[in-house]
Amino acid sequence: FVLLCHAYQFSTYTFFKTYFSHCPLVFNPMWGGILPNFLRLLQILEVDTSKMMMVDRPIQCQTIILPDESWFINQDGVVTFTNEYVETVEQIRHYAAKIYQPLEQKKFYFYHGQKEVNEVRLAQYFERKGFTIIRPETLPLETQLNILTNAESFASSLGSISHNVMFMRENTEVILIPRYATNTLNMYQQALEQIRNYNVFYIDSTLSMFAPSHRGLFFYVVSRQLRKYFGEDSEEIYSEQDFELFCQYAQFQILNAVPTTPLIQRYYASVTPDFLMQLNNHPELMQKYGLRFS
Repeated sequence: FVLLCHAYQFSTYTFFKTYFSHCPLVFNPMWGGILPNFLRLLQILEVDTSKMMMVDRPIQCQTIILPDESWFINQDGVVTFTNEYVETVEQIRHYAAKIYQPLEQKKFYFYHGQKEVNEVRLAQYFERKGFTIIRPETLPLETQLNILTNAESFASSLGSISHNVMFMRENTEVILIPRYATNTLNMYQQALEQIRNYNVFYIDSTLSMFAPSHRGLFFYVVSRQLRKYFGEDSEEIYSEQDFELFCQYAQFQILNAVPTTPLIQRYYASVTPDFLMQLNNHPELMQKYGLRFS
């Protein structure tokens, strides 16, 4: 048995085919099964998916083969990836080039939509800037790859959805919105940016005051920094709905005992001080939701 942990843990397919092609591929289902797009990804990598076996109960095996990690953080804390990892990415990129069909749209915002509050407002802002909103989970893999290879500008929140940059052409404009205070240096994203050259811009446009980790919830705003990136300079940039939703978000997280920290408070006091100052001009909202910010 070869334990299928992650697609990127395969060595070159020639090596795998030579030594292990007779072995079943076993995997533990994260989502109650295997997603069609992930199955298609393995097929593009020439993996014989007919030999895959889902393990949903204890089993005994005579031999288990664990593929080596091809992306990891070494003992010095440095992101490291192998040539086999790059080769895997290049194999998918080569397939995407073969199925390429030109699209009229060239600017895309990939909508995450999980554990987020107010991302729709962020997406609407990008849409006004000429971006087409994409919900990738609703599209076949080939359609997603064709969108990415057509992209001249790509935007998304920072996380698993932004890792799609690995399939784009070099020198593509990439706009990434960190989801929370300690999300600004995503090591996996940085590694992907070493494989290919992209024009990457990290822009603060959240106020995730009550999101101490990747578990969320994340709160989005159309920040002054984001507007400045697109050449706007407006004093009145937040709506009444922004303030109302933020108060609802804060109350919900507080009631669910989700803490904020001094680090988070300092971070947002430095990157979105205008929002917090304007919020203090709405004492009726603060009172309504039982909040007080200093």
